[in-house]
Amino acid sequence: MLFFRFILWYNTTQEDKQEKEGVEVMQAQQMTDAAKEARRAYHREWTRKNPDKVKAAQQRFYERVAERMKKGGGENGSGKFE
Repeated sequence: MLFFRFILWYNTTQEDKQEKEGVEVMQAQQMTDAAKEARRAYHREWTRKNPDKVKAAQQRFYERVAERMKKGGGENGSGKFE
């Protein structure tokens, strides 16, 4: 509980500090459409160049899913990863 109070205090003091300095507090930054497309293009190119890394990552993912299902992560294995 004390930790959460500290977080609330810290966040409010940071917001106050930013407002005093004349900086607007942004709720969430949004990526532009051009930035999203650039990220997608980079990811597509990276996956084409690194099929072995993609395959290894997928294998590790499904190994974790199998372990979770084996431990009883729910009827359809929808338990959280921990």
